[in-house]
Amino acid sequence: MKKMMLAATSARVLAAVFQAFFFILGARWLTPAEFGLVNAWIAVAVLISVIIASGIPQFLLKARAEGDEERVGQLLYVSSRATLVVVVAAVSVMFVVVPFLGSWGGLISVCLIAIGAVMDKATETRLSIFIADRKALIPALALISRRAVSFFAVLTLLSTDVQGRLEWFAGCFALGAATGLLTTVMPLRVATVRHMDRRLLRELAPFAIANATAQGRSLDIPIVTLLAGPASGGIYSAAYRLAGPILLVATSVSSVILPESARGSREGARKGLVVLLACTAVAGLASAICGMLCAPIVVWVLGAEYADAAEVLVFMLPAIVMVGATSVLGSVLQGRGRASFVSKNGLVFLLVYLCLLLVGVWMWGAIGAGVALLVSYVFKVSAMLLFAFRNV
Repeated sequence: MKKMMLAATSARVLAAVFQAFFFILGARWLTPAEFGLVNAWIAVAVLISVIIASGIPQFLLKARAEGDEERVGQLLYVSSRATLVVVVAAVSVMFVVVPFLGSWGGLISVCLIAIGAVMDKATETRLSIFIADRKALIPALALISRRAVSFFAVLTLLSTDVQGRLEWFAGCFALGAATGLLTTVMPLRVATVRHMDRRLLRELAPFAIANATAQGRSLDIPIVTLLAGPASGGIYSAAYRLAGPILLVATSVSSVILPESARGSREGARKGLVVLLACTAVAGLASAICGMLCAPIVVWVLGAEYADAAEVLVFMLPAIVMVGATSVLGSVLQGRGRASFVSKNGLVFLLVYLCLLLVGVWMWGAIGAGVALLVSYVFKVSAMLLFAFRNV
């Protein structure tokens, strides 16, 4: 497990670097208002793709680890068909609806982002098979290639004077997602099963709810953009994109932990919880200190237009550490048969977060959104840890 976790984490770190630079270049290429809009569209598209995925990637990790090949085949079939439907619908809108509207780049950008988001989720679904089988090469290639292609595509465009930068940026996002999906298509050899029984749907429900409520956190960018304006949305998005690589590392650990938790013992799970608690405390403190000292770096990396993002990062960095901790904790609990608690906890704290977010944005704009994220997830981590130590 340690080798698999090291390989997955290394690949996620490198992918996170490419992703961070992709959005940094985007922030410098677009205006703050444009950057806020495109990030709001991405947030909504990713949330919808997570809802469509219905918790299948996480359930696949558990099913594959337990050797349930029939369920693996059923879930892969559903995922493939859902991806195909969304891609066909988005392409149809681009080539059928848009010509009647004339030159409206916003709709093209939304369609490209929708295609990219659903392909990203399809890639994560397929990677669950390789990760559960403890195969590190294909996940590493897929994770790195999809972010690297997006980065180099937008880097190439920086030297050109293209019109419609929003559409091109969205196209780079979709191109990277397509590359990652193609990386997983050929090596995957699993027989699909063209039906799903009701029992499987019932078992899948807690995973779907947990995923949807966890991703519901991404509504922060659209809400900030809507209530405080696109420019404030761009400032908040910039801070989130700088802090985002921390979350990608936590995601890689989560994907490895879930099947191992399903296979492992109660004693091993409890030892892992102690390690996670210590790591969360250290990382939270370190990130808070970094957030207080990062103002010159933010201006140097993003430009003077995004100077206010440094104030958001003071709260965003430790908040993202807490978000990552909930991801890992959720995987441990799901692997130990506590998926129902994870879904209920996610739903309750999503409502808490959204209430705090609305108040925070109304009172303090982008900074208030960062405070709301930190406060809500500190309480969420505390509740999950308390339950885990008592019930795992």
